[in-house]
Amino acid sequence: MKNNQINLRMLCALSSILLLSNGLQAMTEVQQNVKKLLKTRSCQNCNLRSADLKSKDLTKANLENANLIKVNLVNAKLQGANLQSANLQNADLRGVNLMGANLANANLGYTKLQGATLEEANLRGADLREADLTNANCKRADLSWVDLGGTNLTNANLEGAKFFQVSLYDVNIKNTNFKNADLRWVDFTRVKNLKSANFENANLEGAVLRGTDITGENLTGTNFKGTNLKYADLRGTDLEKADLINANLIEANLGRAKLRGAKLRRAKLKNTNLKDADLTGAMNGDVIMPDNKIINSGALLNENTTLPSGKKYKR
Repeated sequence: MKNNQINLRMLCALSSILLLSNGLQAMTEVQQNVKKLLKTRSCQNCNLRSADLKSKDLTKANLENANLIKVNLVNAKLQGANLQSANLQNADLRGVNLMGANLANANLGYTKLQGATLEEANLRGADLREADLTNANCKRADLSWVDLGGTNLTNANLEGAKFFQVSLYDVNIKNTNFKNADLRWVDFTRVKNLKSANFENANLEGAVLRGTDITGENLTGTNFKGTNLKYADLRGTDLEKADLINANLIEANLGRAKLRGAKLRRAKLKNTNLKDADLTGAMNGDVIMPDNKIINSGALLNENTTLPSGKKYKR
């Protein structure tokens, strides 16, 4: 019995020594890799887990497929860096400059990216779940096929960015700037604070905006071609010169909306509310005829609805 107890204690002690030894080896490996990176600006496939690289100049560094989990890159310079397929999960990237960097297929889940610069960065296929990009500058960045589940984009600048076939499920877009952004086939299901975002001249072709609240928004020149806006609330929205060809507006509320010069050919307007809407110059030959009669639509109009001819609707 006594011998068994001694053996158990020895086994526990040996295990502790081995764990400590492995930890020291890992620490030494990371330290050596940090020195290598700072000297050569290249550390492909290497382990930099939890490394402190705060404010370091790593411009055009090659970190492809590197382990950067929990790394500290606050205010670091990574312009033009190659971080393709790198694992940056839980990293601190506040204020980092990643302008023009390649982050394709990188893991950026749960990262802190507040105030970061990602202008013209390549983020195709990256994982940004639960990342915080508050106040980040992502102008003209490519976020096609990115996983954005639960991401915070509050006050982020995404002007001209590409979001092809992305789901914004549970994403916070409070005051986010999507001006001129490519949002084709994006799913806005359960997106947060949609109403406060700027979509001026954005391309929303084929996007899913079913049942969303976009009241009073400036959507001038926006491309909604084939977009699903069924049941959407667009009261008072500025849709001047917007492209709504083939859009689904069934039972949508467009009361008081500005639709001057909008393209509405083949749009589905069954039970759509167009009361007090301005349709002056709207191209909608398939639904509203030159004699001002509504056919095959069931759209709801009133005497304050301005038709494409510029005249008020008469019952």
